[in-house]
Amino acid sequence: MTAKTDTQTAAAARLKGWTGAARRDVRLAELAILLDTLAAIAFALGFATAISALVDGRNALPALLVAGAALIGRGGCNWLRSQASERAGQGLVAAARQDMAGLAAKAGPALFDGAPGGERTAQLVDRTAILAGHAAHWLPGRTAAVITPVLVVIAIFTQSWLAGALILASTVMLPVFIWLTASETAALARAQQGALDTLAGTFESRVRMAGTIRAFNGVTREAGVIETAADELAHRTMAILRVAFLSTAVLEFFASISIALVAVYVGFKLLGVFPFETYETLTLREGLAALVLAPEFFAPVRQLSALHHARSDARAGAESLAQLGETGDATPIVRLDALGHAPRIVWQSVDLARSGQVVLAGFDAIAEPGRITLLWGPSGCGKTSVLMSLLALAEPVGGQIRIDSEILPAGHSLASSIAWIGQKPWALEGTIRDNLHLTVPGADDAACRAALDTAGRNFIADRPEGLDMRIGPGGSGLSGGELQRLALARAVLADAPVLLLDEPTAHLDAERQDALLATLRQLASGRTVIMASHDPAARAIADAVIAMERSS
Repeated sequence: MTAKTDTQTAAAARLKGWTGAARRDVRLAELAILLDTLAAIAFALGFATAISALVDGRNALPALLVAGAALIGRGGCNWLRSQASERAGQGLVAAARQDMAGLAAKAGPALFDGAPGGERTAQLVDRTAILAGHAAHWLPGRTAAVITPVLVVIAIFTQSWLAGALILASTVMLPVFIWLTASETAALARAQQGALDTLAGTFESRVRMAGTIRAFNGVTREAGVIETAADELAHRTMAILRVAFLSTAVLEFFASISIALVAVYVGFKLLGVFPFETYETLTLREGLAALVLAPEFFAPVRQLSALHHARSDARAGAESLAQLGETGDATPIVRLDALGHAPRIVWQSVDLARSGQVVLAGFDAIAEPGRITLLWGPSGCGKTSVLMSLLALAEPVGGQIRIDSEILPAGHSLASSIAWIGQKPWALEGTIRDNLHLTVPGADDAACRAALDTAGRNFIADRPEGLDMRIGPGGSGLSGGELQRLALARAVLADAPVLLLDEPTAHLDAERQDALLATLRQLASGRTVIMASHDPAARAIADAVIAMERSS
């Protein structure tokens, strides 16, 4: 019980912090709600006055103009509210994703330990997206549920105290019902989020192992596992929908009864056939105004059910992210200040572990500045882990790593001094300029083009878009060689004293391999270059070769 409470407290704190980024837009949405309520009251009074004037044979034009202006004002207020609410939701999501991205960068692979990758992905992506409802719907809607009924019922009381009393009397049980609904919805939302996490993890793990599953004739069995997870999600979703239907039905019942009572009273009173003495005189204008205003009292109340679902989803998402935060915070990575020179790096009898398991034992190597040091060996021999050790993504559990004369403590990263090129070069969706700015934010266009030139044939030189050329999801729009040159250009632009490369020539043809390796040869001057590869072409340009073997 304590752990749950702690998680909920952490979730509430994180959600409050993220909401701060959207506070201005939330306030603007609330202002729009206030103005819309005043416009609704103005419309009701103007409309009732116009009808009364027409019946009495008086000039109704001024009142009609007021009612028309109020309608136009309501349209403007609703537009303003929708725009501000949308910006508020996106602002909260952006703040949450920035926070979680920082967490992921700090925690490294420890963030994904103990859970399927798909589950963590769902937490990082889906849970942040679902937070939007908190700022876009719940916060403005909560304000509307307070401001609008209070102002409207005051306006109704000024026209007919009994009509106002009827509305209040018929809604006395609504707060209790809303509280009970919200409590039930919160529990169901948490269960639904858990089921979604399970389905995401189950599906991704089976897709990743599709070949193995097929080889062992397990397609039908594993499809059944996915179907079971999907059925559980459907069951949890239907439970939420049942509560939503019930809550909506009850709210509509109360609203309909209240409006009907007001309509019956106003009608009977104006006709003079009401059976009881009410000790108030009711004119046509007052009766119509009260009748037109009655539905406005319930408009935000009718939305409370949907609003509570948005709130429950956001809280469940925040709790899921808070749990993720607890995982990531357990193994923080300390980012050391950038070095001003190319260092000498020494691994001395180093045992490396990843995800708690030793992957390399007794490793010895020296990487000298101004030279290309090649980690040579077959896949699985630990080459990548050696590179990861400088980023604190592989933990030294024995021996020591020295940077010049200083020991690199466990959990400390040289990331500020490192440029990285992997065997599968990545690119963010966006422009070429956006991708280059990842390493040096704000770098001018001349520096960006120079980096592309240094990285080899400038593949944007003949493109009319230039640096504004768009890259699609997953690097679509660029060839493998162009992606590799883009990654190399990022490294050039960063001008880091340490350059790490993990199988950089993989998936390249001979011509592109030669071009890449020639560029690396040039970049070695003034840098400590460490390359992991089993490509003979890479070995030909290396100054030092560290032979590695796969452990048995």
